[in-house]
Amino acid sequence: RQLTYIDNCSISNSSIAGARDSYAVGGILGIVDYQSRAHIQQCRSISNTISAHSQAGGLVGAGARTSSLITQSCENTSDVTSEYNSCGGIVGACDTLLAGSCINRGAVTGAYKFTSQNAELGLGNTGCGGIAGGTGVSYFVGCYNEGVVTGRSGVGGVVGSARFTGGDPND
Repeated sequence: RQLTYIDNCSISNSSIAGARDSYAVGGILGIVDYQSRAHIQQCRSISNTISAHSQAGGLVGAGARTSSLITQSCENTSDVTSEYNSCGGIVGACDTLLAGSCINRGAVTGAYKFTSQNAELGLGNTGCGGIAGGTGVSYFVGCYNEGVVTGRSGVGGVVGSARFTGGDPND
């Protein structure tokens, strides 16, 4: 399995937006691909606006199924929004996640376009959290959230949902 290692990187005062029907949009990394691994350490997303159709994260948009991600000593102060599902201050959605000493101070807003009229589109409308929107196997150690978190269902201060939807809106 491939490993991507990102250390001591930052992005600030930017707008990072996915196109129509986008997924996996992040401040530092968009997606950890199928059967890949990423380790992100001491990275910051400061005063940005980050948005996607699905799966938006302050640092990482999403990790596909059978991927793994470690985020260590990372910080987000950016506002993160996802129109339909999986929105997190650090990670939008990830299959296997270890988050240690991560801090979110940005506003996290998920599923703001979801209505009962568009439910038939199969959009997940779940998972909005201060650190991670949606995860599979996950460990959170010494993480905290100071940002406002709002969503439709599966909303939490640290993690929104343990029902992982994958790095693809069709998963």
